[in-house]
Amino acid sequence: MCNTFKERSATFHAQTLKLLGCNQIFELPLDLYKLINLRYLDLSQTRISKLPDSLCKLHNLHTLKLRQCSSLVDLPPNFDMIINLHHLDLHGTNIREMPMNIGRLKHLKNLTAFYVGKQSGSNTKELGKLNYLQGCLQISQLENINDAIDAREAKMKDKKYLNELYLKWIGNNEDSQNERSILEVLQPHVNLKKLFIHNYGGTRFANWIDSPYLPNLVSLELRACKYCFCLPSLGQLPSLKMLHISQLEGIKKIGLEFYGENLSLAPFPSLEYFHISDMGELEEWMHFDGGCFPCLNKFSIRNCPILRKSLPLHLPCLEYLQIEGCQDLELESFPMTDFSYPKLEWISLSSMTHFKSLHEDMHALLPSLRYLQLYHCPQLQLVSQRCLPSSLVHISIHDCPKLIASRMRWGLHRLHSLRDLLVGAHEFENVESFLEEEHMPPNLKCLYIDRCSNLTKINNNGLLSLTSLQCLHISNCPNLQCLPEEGLPKSLSQLWISGNCTLLKQQYQKEDGPGWPIISHIRLVFIG
Repeated sequence: MCNTFKERSATFHAQTLKLLGCNQIFELPLDLYKLINLRYLDLSQTRISKLPDSLCKLHNLHTLKLRQCSSLVDLPPNFDMIINLHHLDLHGTNIREMPMNIGRLKHLKNLTAFYVGKQSGSNTKELGKLNYLQGCLQISQLENINDAIDAREAKMKDKKYLNELYLKWIGNNEDSQNERSILEVLQPHVNLKKLFIHNYGGTRFANWIDSPYLPNLVSLELRACKYCFCLPSLGQLPSLKMLHISQLEGIKKIGLEFYGENLSLAPFPSLEYFHISDMGELEEWMHFDGGCFPCLNKFSIRNCPILRKSLPLHLPCLEYLQIEGCQDLELESFPMTDFSYPKLEWISLSSMTHFKSLHEDMHALLPSLRYLQLYHCPQLQLVSQRCLPSSLVHISIHDCPKLIASRMRWGLHRLHSLRDLLVGAHEFENVESFLEEEHMPPNLKCLYIDRCSNLTKINNNGLLSLTSLQCLHISNCPNLQCLPEEGLPKSLSQLWISGNCTLLKQQYQKEDGPGWPIISHIRLVFIG
């Protein structure tokens, strides 16, 4: 428990005062001004709802941290009197308007958040006076700016020390053309490295959101800009490494303009991470015929339910691929023969209605694959016993009933590198037993059986054949009555029984269960 304010201030001899996380502090004393030598004040995660006016008399204060003070709704009106303030952290507060004349804080270098109030004209003008801001700045409530003239007063193009800029609209202005004009004049300095745009209400993005205006941009996130009907031309941004696009509900097609006009260089020459999600109207993705995404390492596309075609074919550096919730994607077999993902190590494919099979030459097409996750693909099944790459170390399969039914063709006995196997299926195709001896991977260390509601028995010889098994985790298998009576692998050191496993829990309850002697030698047993 935190001490009182006076005790804590005495401890720090009135130069540094840290009250971080003291959630029983609701207010500061009125005689705060007596701490005339105070330079560092941290009130983060306290319940303070108001700062006393006396705070403004602390002329030597350099740092004021108010992070996650969610009860704080405003700053004192004379806040500009803290003339030597260098660092002001307002992240996570409920402040809705900056104090008047905050632009007088000429030494301010770090300002995490600037809230545009209803009187936006003078408000943004004050931001324009803070030319030495550096690090990260979030400008929130941009819907309160009336026109581009007011927005221009912020002078964002002059802030050459800023590395990160977050532009956030809480609500939308009904005039989309005006919103675009406002975004246009909020153009940052060319030194900017990270840009985040949230809930922008224009129909097109500003012209400066591509090369050559932002040659140093490393990270870009466009989120919840629901009226935009086309993406900016981003392919020629030379330094862009991370791109996140989500909740752009007006985008129906990613066209060739996305890659840029000057294609003397491969589009997206530096991009390493690309995430697309929650694009409910996206139907088509066109691809540049030449090479693109030469450095892409991680690609994730989620919740694009009507996207039919297609995915990039040649990604020479791709290691991680996630496709989830793209029900209409025309991808019956994976990988397709013309895919080139030679370095791919990790795949997660989920909720794909048309996905029917893993390619019979998957082992040759994906020679580096180590992690394979397949979830909620009702039509998926194997066509060849030898399709799974021998490099696999982890396989996770959930709710793929046809795939479970064809498990005899998985060829797991060939996978000498496989260490983890997770299997879960509500229906389980009425299979009553699992772990057939001749089909199990020889060096498996961890086995997870989850949500197999029809499973009643685990094959005795199959489980005992797993001589390297260290961890067995069974969860939500309500009809599984017992573990093999012949015992468990001697190598087993962990046994977990959790969720809806009523019969198993009764059988193996510590000391009281009739089956307890069979498992009592295992080093770690968790039943709960």
